[in-house]
Amino acid sequence: MLRIRRRLPVKLYRLSVMALGLAAVPADGAVQLLRSFMTKAVPTDACSPTPTPTTSFSTNDAAAWLWFEISQGATGDVARSEWFDPNGRLLSRPGGPWEALESPGAYRFSEKLTVSGNPAAIQGTWTVKVFWNNASLFTLTFTISAAGGPAIASGGIVNAASYSPAISAGAMVALYGQRLAARTVAASAVPLPEELEGVRVEIREAGKNPVRAPLYFVSAGQINFQMPFGLTASSVEVRVVNPAGESPWQSVALQATSPALFTLTMDGKGTPTMVHATDWRWVEPSYPARPGEYLLLMVTGLGPVRPAIAAGRPGGDNGANGPLNYCTNEVTVTIGGKNAPVLFAGLMPGFPGIYQINVQAPPDLPAGTHSVVVRSANRASQDGVTAAFAARGLEVTAAVGPAGGVVAT
Repeated sequence: MLRIRRRLPVKLYRLSVMALGLAAVPADGAVQLLRSFMTKAVPTDACSPTPTPTTSFSTNDAAAWLWFEISQGATGDVARSEWFDPNGRLLSRPGGPWEALESPGAYRFSEKLTVSGNPAAIQGTWTVKVFWNNASLFTLTFTISAAGGPAIASGGIVNAASYSPAISAGAMVALYGQRLAARTVAASAVPLPEELEGVRVEIREAGKNPVRAPLYFVSAGQINFQMPFGLTASSVEVRVVNPAGESPWQSVALQATSPALFTLTMDGKGTPTMVHATDWRWVEPSYPARPGEYLLLMVTGLGPVRPAIAAGRPGGDNGANGPLNYCTNEVTVTIGGKNAPVLFAGLMPGFPGIYQINVQAPPDLPAGTHSVVVRSANRASQDGVTAAFAARGLEVTAAVGPAGGVVAT
């Protein structure tokens, strides 16, 4: 039987709650969280389709709804939530938690923050924490932005190679959101511009003025930029500014390094962007590498370089574009769990934000697919990156110089 519980909205913050009871099933263990997300609208009964998740809201949206579903709820179990505004303030919510469950089973819960016309629904990144019998069940974040202006998706700032939150100064970063730019435009030259089509990304350390990040490209839903070098804080704030307005600041954690391998499928998994030093062709299953061969890897997130260089500028080439820019932190590579000697690790000549590692594959690798891992400053690149190797054949006699050229055969 469908059971609907409602609590009167809290006047100050305009929160309302309902719990929809689904078909009862015996609870034979701890409560199980099935799904949880924010959404702009919720169904009114248990038979309606699941609502559409989102993490971005504008000041024109009627409401920001919390929605979640559990199974194995027990009689007497109690859920409650805590909402924190962008300033970290806990919303005062008289009325207590949702009503205790009257019987065991699966339940859907929803709770609403009125946005449009509500002065308490301030712009920025919000946090919602949900507790089950006073134990933490899950935490969600979402953003409220000015209507028509850019909005960064909650958790939408990631490493552009691994798509993980691991980011460091100098790394290539992907930013996702809504209304970021009117059209897709890519940088046409280096140094990278700090503004494209009136769009810019600003980075702010605590107590300092914002700086602009160099841009690779901008589009309606994604911006790729380079995190500036020289940032020393453990976290920074990021926002997007365009002709329609500015997004709320979003906090991003920074590491000393954040090694990440680019992959051929551009999803952070599978075959890395690794080339044969002899002909600069990709290493892939149809053209595998061989034990002992010299190879070049393309990565991001290896941190500071020497000599230092401004973000947005391409790596030097020991020629007209300046000296090579070597990583200041030691870089190691393993292939199939075996050490692959590193001949060079630094910025890729001619490319901003991309690092190049020249390695020699271990001579005793068996034929097959082997994991490739880059490490720097006690940080490792993402899991799930593998390269194909054939059995050892003819001896590979070509060697690669620091910038990748063949110097001996």
